Amino acid sequence: MSNDGNTVWSIAGVAGLAVGVTILAFTVARIRLRARILAHGLVTDATCLDTYVTVGTHGTGEDRRPSGERHVIIGFRPEDGRDVRFRDTSGVPFVKGDRMQVRYLPHRPQRALTADRHPSGINGPLAAAAVAGLLVVAFGVVGTGLGLRDAPEDAAGVTVPAPSASHTPPFPGSGWAPGGLPTSAVCVDGHGPQPLCPSP
Repeated sequence: MSNDGNTVWSIAGVAGLAVGVTILAFTVARIRLRARILAHGLVTDATCLDTYVTVGTHGTGEDRRPSGERHVIIGFRPEDGRDVRFRDTSGVPFVKGDRMQVRYLPHRPQRALTADRHPSGINGPLAAAAVAGLLVVAFGVVGTGLGLRDAPEDAAGVTVPAPSASHTPPFPGSGWAPGGLPTSAVCVDGHGPQPLCPSP
């Protein structure tokens, strides 16, 4: 794989890891909050104040068709006496005027949940977000691995070849002498080139 290909995969992998970890962190925080509300939240009576449907489209091209999403608005009055409204996402088909119980944290009443939720705090959208986060993290790991595969061992990208006998300049010129020694380390006397000059 070329250096450019390694770089692209490395960048894509690191970006995927960052996005995936962010999605997972956000999802885990939401799940933990919902679980804390259901486990320790105060219970009070609430009323369905309104329901409405938003209309959109689903699909592409000739397969596009209208679709709708139902919204349920629930209101209640916490201990401090103020009126609080929130959008219910439980999927229960409440209608205007229905009564139910909700759980809420005193410092965050706008995060209230209907009391009959699963105690884990996990619902369909959060489960889908967790799966998406895991998939993005997996892509990041694969991309980073591909970027690091066959990477050059020399980070500087420069390789200095060692001198070889087949490329040494002929002796007695300057440069490398026979045997791969620099000419400055070789002296010549009546017996031919010597690695070291004899002592006088």
